[in-house]
Amino acid sequence: MNAEFVLPLGKRELGGIVESIRRSQAKNSQSGQTQRTFSFLQAARDRKSGQARRKDAPLEYDRTPWETAGISRAAWYYKQAGKHTGPRGRPKKLD
Repeated sequence: MNAEFVLPLGKRELGGIVESIRRSQAKNSQSGQTQRTFSFLQAARDRKSGQARRKDAPLEYDRTPWETAGISRAAWYYKQAGKHTGPRGRPKKLD
């Protein structure tokens, strides 16, 4: 499968990836962790990470562009389309 890529991975790099997967599977099978449990734990870690990243971010970080502009989603997309089109919805000519 690796040989099908335009730039295949080297043997050492590929071996490192395979070994990492093997260790992870062995660790999870020893602990009795199922795929469902693993997915649940990963989702919890992602939520925690996202909260930490946004802790000092401005409030607008969590808002959509139309909420930030104070307009409906449809109106926001309509205005976005207008920036790229001329009369009758045709693409604007580039000068």
